Amino acid sequence: MLIFATSDVHYPTNKDLFLESLKKLKEKPDLFLLAGDMSEAFHPNQWKNILKALEKISCPIVAVPGNTEFDENIDLIKEICKGKIVFLNNEIFRIEVENKKISIFGSRGVLDEPTPWQKRNIPEIEKKYEEIAENIKKLVKKEKGDIKILLTHYSPSYLTVEGEMESIKPQLATHKLDEILNKNFLTIAIHGHAHFGTKFAQASIPIYNVALPLNREIVVIKLLDK
Repeated sequence: MLIFATSDVHYPTNKDLFLESLKKLKEKPDLFLLAGDMSEAFHPNQWKNILKALEKISCPIVAVPGNTEFDENIDLIKEICKGKIVFLNNEIFRIEVENKKISIFGSRGVLDEPTPWQKRNIPEIEKKYEEIAENIKKLVKKEKGDIKILLTHYSPSYLTVEGEMESIKPQLATHKLDEILNKNFLTIAIHGHAHFGTKFAQASIPIYNVALPLNREIVVIKLLDK
């Protein structure tokens, strides 16, 4: 199974790098995953340009919101993406690829420490993160399938934020999902957000940080048969 994945395009900020990276892709993927911050803050209509950039991609495309895709714009982005990109906000998308049942758990994710902006602007953000984490764990634990993918914007592990400043790591990642980051519950985890972190970590499951500013290209992931 072949997966293409990226995030943090912040369209139009990293538009040129994104478009050039797309041109370099030669294989046909089974899934294309977008791990948040695809559009710049306050510019949800840039998703129209993202759609145009991906118009030749024929496989299912699944996206989650990042911190620049604000809650109040989610409905607009979903409407823009309708029929082309499956936009998940604490939801599951199921699909069959090569006779294997695939489940994708999509969420912005959670942080151990809200950012200063979040503390000022989002009421009860700590409580919301606890609730989202519990919901993700509940969904993952009860889901059946051959391949289960956790797709978030924020890192579900501190392993892939190595390289970032120590003081801000809790604002990039979480320990709240540690109990499901193993092969009993998930096959792989994919995230963005950490522009200066680590591209890949092999824990009980592989964890990919697909942030475009870090990787400088679309990340290509080949999942081997069990």
